[in-house]
Amino acid sequence: MIVGDPFAPILEQEASGLLAPLGLTANFERAGYDAIREIILAEKSLPSESFDIVAFDVVWTSEFAKRGALISIDGFYRDDPQGIRLDQFLEPALDGIRADGALYGLPIQPHAELLWYRTDL
Repeated sequence: MIVGDPFAPILEQEASGLLAPLGLTANFERAGYDAIREIILAEKSLPSESFDIVAFDVVWTSEFAKRGALISIDGFYRDDPQGIRLDQFLEPALDGIRADGALYGLPIQPHAELLWYRTDL
């Protein structure tokens, strides 16, 4: 489940390329930014969750973790030269996906949001 924004096709292409050598495939479902929170929380309450991976805004990390919609990835990666190296990620990006000291994901598109305003109003 990913947000259907301009980054979605790139994410789908790159993920598929990483999975292909392993003989794996991925099916992607896109949802609007406003809808994805509700979909993820509703999916948590279903008897059989249909999403293995979700991409979402970091502002929901703590809520999703507290409501049981996420599990920590702390036991699923190795922080060493041959595995995932957390020192290769921006610390503020990692902070956004931590809740109560546990890591709930990896940043895939850390970027600044800009606010523009009209001075003539």
